[in-house]
Amino acid sequence: MERRPEDVLWDVVERHLEEASFLWEQWARHLFTVDFTLAELEERLESRLLAHLQGLVVGGAPVAERLLLPLLELEEDSVEEEPLRVSAGARVLLDGWNEPAAHAVFDSFARAGPVLRSALQRALEFSERRDVARRLGPYLVEGGPELQSAVLEVLAFREEAPQVSLEAFLLGEDPRVALSALHLLEALPQLPIGADVLRKLFAHPALRESALAVGLLRGHREAWTQCSQAVAARVPCERSLYVLTSLLGGREDLRWLVEHLETPRLRGEVLWALGFSGRVEAADACVELLGDKLHGRVAAEAFRAITGLVLEQPFVQESPDDGSEDLPLEEDLDADLALTPEASLPVPEPEAIREWWRTQRSRFDVKTRYLEGRPWSGEVLMAALETVPMRRRHVLARQLALESRGAFRLNTLASTRRQRRQLTHLQELLASAGRAAGSWRPWRGHDD
Repeated sequence: MERRPEDVLWDVVERHLEEASFLWEQWARHLFTVDFTLAELEERLESRLLAHLQGLVVGGAPVAERLLLPLLELEEDSVEEEPLRVSAGARVLLDGWNEPAAHAVFDSFARAGPVLRSALQRALEFSERRDVARRLGPYLVEGGPELQSAVLEVLAFREEAPQVSLEAFLLGEDPRVALSALHLLEALPQLPIGADVLRKLFAHPALRESALAVGLLRGHREAWTQCSQAVAARVPCERSLYVLTSLLGGREDLRWLVEHLETPRLRGEVLWALGFSGRVEAADACVELLGDKLHGRVAAEAFRAITGLVLEQPFVQESPDDGSEDLPLEEDLDADLALTPEASLPVPEPEAIREWWRTQRSRFDVKTRYLEGRPWSGEVLMAALETVPMRRRHVLARQLALESRGAFRLNTLASTRRQRRQLTHLQELLASAGRAAGSWRPWRGHDD
């Protein structure tokens, strides 16, 4: 029996929408913090978010007509105040009701301004509908650059191929569209792209970072050469290039990264990258910077990622009540550490960690890469994706894709439910390929 408006407990329904938007915001923020693992994110936030979305579905057509459909017509400034309220409402309209409700979301997405379209984009990315790519396809031909870019981003997030060639988007005049097309190529490495097209994009300042990532995913040596040369120069470059060099580089590349630690403005980015190198030399460099006022926490985090040392007493300090451990260095007085994930990292006890390293270093082989204290393998990497803090999983997933040349991919920004499906599939691939337990032979950018 259809619900009537008078049957709806409107205060309860409003509460569902408020809670859904709040939990979605918290969920998105904790994708990049040290506070949650995948299982914790699922249990403490996503399960509650889905329950509130389901509460809106149960409200039936009256809730859709009175509360949710009007969200699709909001002015830009109204959406800007609470974008995830719109995202939550649109997600329910897409997956919870009839075809006219879903059509309204697609139509609003095509007509919307940038703020409303961004909110609807999130809903389309997380929708369980199977026809999103087909419904959005015509906009790639008929839409303007802003709409084309948004459609390509949705397809990239959902890892769904378009029905048109990407070359015109990559070589067009609007770099926003080209960047979104590169994101889609990174999400779907099987999509074709010519080496000559990539070379042109390597030279574009706004596109170089993503173009190099796409090239490396396909094993292009020229992409590796450009990445390596950019990092070798003693000037700041894109953060991801330090990470890519750490993941794919050899001993000489690692030496360059360690030398960059001498430059204060590069230190934080390089320490973050070194934690993914798995090398003993990188752990040595991190130990030397444990007492750094601004970057000591990241140095300890990177050291732990390599060696597996659990950062608890006696290897961490008790946080003082005056917050003095958060004070930035003189040249970084504008830094607001309270707003960064690093603020949640424990403050290391340098001497305790150094003493531990003096006694344990000999059991680590300088020729071996380590992850959480274990020799690197496909099996170890898959286990880490289940247990490490959320903020580190994004790089580990990139490593998984790079070292399998795109065969093994995990979208660490997707719902945990979707990630669980992908992880199960990846475990099956590893088992069938016989690549677990050290038999994986990954591609490297270096020759040594």
